[in-house]
Amino acid sequence: MNLTQAIKMAAKSISSNKGRSALTMLGIIIGIAAVMTIVSAINGYTEKTMEQYEAMGSNKLTVNIWNYLYDEDGNSLGQDYFPALYDYCNSIKEYVLGVTPQAYCNATVVYGTKSTANMSYNYDENGNLTGDVPPSIYYGSDQYSICNNLTLASGRALSVLDIRGYKQVCVLGDRAAKIFFDAADPVGKVLQLNGQSFEVVGVYAPRLTGESASASQIDNVIILPYTARRVLVYVLDKALKLLHPFMPFVTEELYQALPGSAETIMTQAWPTVDEAHNWPEEEEAFEKVMDYIKAVRTMRTEMNVHPAKKTSMIIETADATPFQNAQVYLAKFAFATEVTFTAKYEGSTDGMVQVSTHAARGFIPMMELIDREKELARLNKEKAKAEKELAMFENQLANPKFVERAPAALVEEIRAKRTNSQSKLANIEQSIKALG
Repeated sequence: MNLTQAIKMAAKSISSNKGRSALTMLGIIIGIAAVMTIVSAINGYTEKTMEQYEAMGSNKLTVNIWNYLYDEDGNSLGQDYFPALYDYCNSIKEYVLGVTPQAYCNATVVYGTKSTANMSYNYDENGNLTGDVPPSIYYGSDQYSICNNLTLASGRALSVLDIRGYKQVCVLGDRAAKIFFDAADPVGKVLQLNGQSFEVVGVYAPRLTGESASASQIDNVIILPYTARRVLVYVLDKALKLLHPFMPFVTEELYQALPGSAETIMTQAWPTVDEAHNWPEEEEAFEKVMDYIKAVRTMRTEMNVHPAKKTSMIIETADATPFQNAQVYLAKFAFATEVTFTAKYEGSTDGMVQVSTHAARGFIPMMELIDREKELARLNKEKAKAEKELAMFENQLANPKFVERAPAALVEEIRAKRTNSQSKLANIEQSIKALG
């Protein structure tokens, strides 16, 4: 039997059994279609899964450290290993690109009228997400971006200075930025996390696009410096121990809710001064900011300016860094909408109210809200007060017995105060001259 005969016999069998042949062909077609459909679905699912894994970053190694050592009082003998791990990884940059802790926290996030406490979401009949999912909040280091395959869309990422300075800043994922700010630029705005202010310094670009982005919450994140949590816990821990003799039951209850707390607060050591937490330069810098804010608030109170009335301001100072780092506080406590810094202001002072400290002079366009004569009276009152302070310091330094017998540190402190008073008086006199 050759091939031709075989084909003829097959054709004859098919034609004589048309129903059976049709059913057999239908079964084969359905079987092949089902296999192709299953394979395609599995491949699509695998592709989407890999896309999300790639979006989270590849070549990642997660290290978990557990502590089981306790002293006789039940206190943990564990320590924070991350700083040592961080320094070690930074010493082998040819092998390790970045290292970051990955801690999660729960907090109510508020901006304006939007709050995660009021957010709700659901899924429609097609399984699509509707509503707003509250963002996930993570702690990270300055290398969080590279560890999680993140790139910036605007602003900046967390920096080493943010970590070391325990700064309350944050970076938003693309989805979190849209939930709170819609199409507006979040950089420079301030979020409230459980009542604590965190300035938005950057926004990450989306890691997923299209349908993948709408179905995934990978970009719905808020990243905080990992040291922010330590500051809050550390301060609360020490405060509770100091208050415990006076409020034993309340402090015990709160202490037990702290992470890493011992069996009872009663057996804990009394807090002592730690020189490692003494930052004289930062303290001096922030004193300049506090003095300026106090001057602004005093001026507004004396002029009876309502807190709801906010305005821009120009700050003239030889050292702008402390004020630039404190723009969040200037906006909140000095009611500034926009702050400009300059070493020497040479613009028009028409309609400007001026406030002066030893470190800065502020020009605030508020004359339309106040009375010029009252402003002159306020400045003359400030001038008299500054002249009285200056005279007191000069009299002390003019006394030979005081200079000879007083400790050298005290004498230097009085000299520094005299210099500050001279600068403040000069600024006030310039402000009076500007009003005419």
